[in-house]
Amino acid sequence: MRIGAVVFTLRKKKGLTQEQLAWKADIARSLLQSIERGRRKDFKISTLLKLCKGLGTSPVEFFKIFGDGNGHRDPDSNS
Repeated sequence: MRIGAVVFTLRKKKGLTQEQLAWKADIARSLLQSIERGRRKDFKISTLLKLCKGLGTSPVEFFKIFGDGNGHRDPDSNS
């Protein structure tokens, strides 16, 4: 799953609009829209950290979803 798809999925699960998440993350809505659509792939790690904060998730949890592709944890992991 691409990063933009994870952001989109988490945003929808939280019931946030793009405007609301952009405000919470302190980024431009146009940047969020580009990330979600996969048009922007060269953004800074600080932007991703802001998005995680705005979504109320840790970077670790975000990347668990990103790595798995469907939000399910690896049954062999210790967490």
